[in-house]
Amino acid sequence: ERYEPARRAVLARADALSAVGDVRRSRRQLSAGAGAESADREAAEEEAAAARVAADAAAVEEAHTLTCFYLAQAHGNDGDVRESARWCLRTMQRQLDRVGGGGEAGGGEHSFDAHEWARNAASLSGYYCGEGQYAAAERCLHAADWVLKARRAEERRRLQREREVEGSALPGGGGEGG
Repeated sequence: ERYEPARRAVLARADALSAVGDVRRSRRQLSAGAGAESADREAAEEEAAAARVAADAAAVEEAHTLTCFYLAQAHGNDGDVRESARWCLRTMQRQLDRVGGGGEAGGGEHSFDAHEWARNAASLSGYYCGEGQYAAAERCLHAADWVLKARRAEERRRLQREREVEGSALPGGGGEGG
């Protein structure tokens, strides 16, 4: 992967900041009591720096996924169907990796529409069938099925939580009788 070195660099920076924080905490413990307010401020600054590094890593990952998507579009517009399919597959895999496979269920900025994702996977499967790559086509269809099942399961859990909240809001806690 072309962007793997950048990703590793961001993660290494996070590890380094964490190690620096550990060293500073150890120093503070050695000189316990002296400047507790300053130590608290330093700890808060270290936590904020670690949060910024985590946000940077997430932004790099999101930019990489978008780049893969744009490359799929560019190759498709250029008529290079094979390269477009390759980049489309990479984009879709990265989307699954980012949200854990549940589509909208993943929530947040990395969510995607599970139905659209499944349609794209089915289209990609058609491409692979046409190329005689039946195993790849089958994997696309299984992935589409899995994403839709995960989406339905998440929807059932959401509805169940809503019912539980509605039930607990009723007089008497939603139990029988009244």
